[in-house]
Amino acid sequence: MENVFTTIFVSSLCSSLNQYRTTYLDLTFITFKKMLSPRTKANIKKYRKGRISDHLKSRGGSCNFGTFGLQSKSAGLFTSRQIEATRKVLKKHLKKRGRLWLNVFPDVAKTKKPEKTRMGKGKGRTHLWCFKVHPGKILFEIGGLSLKNARIVFKKASYKLPFFTRSV
Repeated sequence: MENVFTTIFVSSLCSSLNQYRTTYLDLTFITFKKMLSPRTKANIKKYRKGRISDHLKSRGGSCNFGTFGLQSKSAGLFTSRQIEATRKVLKKHLKKRGRLWLNVFPDVAKTKKPEKTRMGKGKGRTHLWCFKVHPGKILFEIGGLSLKNARIVFKKASYKLPFFTRSV
């Protein structure tokens, strides 16, 4: 099995570069076996469950990089496996005709305790990484395609998603 460490530059964080003046090293994330996850330190913040509201959010509702985007119509959790599966479908159908931007990154850790474990003794280990999606958020952007081809590509990618989407 091939254990390849690759560095991914996330374009959704690029828009905030000017105001924070961060370096390239702050925006690098390691993927192990082609799966997205943040760089982990010794202690990971174990998030509480929280709620995902169905209200339309004002941020992230317009295309910043590409000409067409895939917008969520409902709220939900977007795991790193689903992001990777959707990205593979988009890359497969784009080939060399267009360019792809990801506007999501799984930065919320979900924990799970092992089976047949008694109550207590802490919260549990990190099980998966996910991203909380609100309605109106642009998830993926593509450029260099016609409107007809972009809708076809986004329709095929939307089959991999756990919530309703539309192409913008």
